[in-house]
Amino acid sequence: MTMNTNTNKNPGALTITTQRLQLHPARVDVLRAAAALDRARMAELLNAEVTADWPPDLLQDALTPTADAIESGKSNHPWSTYFLVLPNPRKLIGVAGFKSAPSDDGCVEVGYTVIKSEQCRGYATEATQTLIEFAFADDRVTTIIADTMPDLVPSIRVMEKIGMARDMDYVSTEPGEEQAIRHTLSRDQWEKRRP
Repeated sequence: MTMNTNTNKNPGALTITTQRLQLHPARVDVLRAAAALDRARMAELLNAEVTADWPPDLLQDALTPTADAIESGKSNHPWSTYFLVLPNPRKLIGVAGFKSAPSDDGCVEVGYTVIKSEQCRGYATEATQTLIEFAFADDRVTTIIADTMPDLVPSIRVMEKIGMARDMDYVSTEPGEEQAIRHTLSRDQWEKRRP
């Protein structure tokens, strides 16, 4: 994992590079174009192909609130959303990121989604594993959490591959997400899994 300062309209934000991906900090202008389903504008702003199967599942309703949170300062990088881009040729394939900065008790929530044409290739796992490594580099972080619905088997597989375990005691209080399941990864569990 490498990090480079990304100064284009998001000073201080970091682009994270993995073996196969670039994680570009979500900028307000790109998020607003995505919320409007303006693929041409997104492609121009990201300098990447945006395919017809954009957006990934469960993303569209989150774009405007994410843009609003970044614009208002309630959400700041590096603890926010990243666009997942394949570098050669450049192609937007999804998003991953953090719901917010670490909470007072050291929890950070991660999320991810990938377009249908690029699923089952390990991209969500690669991006999320990288974000987890980034998060645990911050001494404040004690636990990573991720929520999903029980029928989203590929999402659950990503959590399991990363070493997250289902929290059997978790009950969601979010309207419409009463059936959501949570997986967690503590710092101790993560350190035991590291090579």
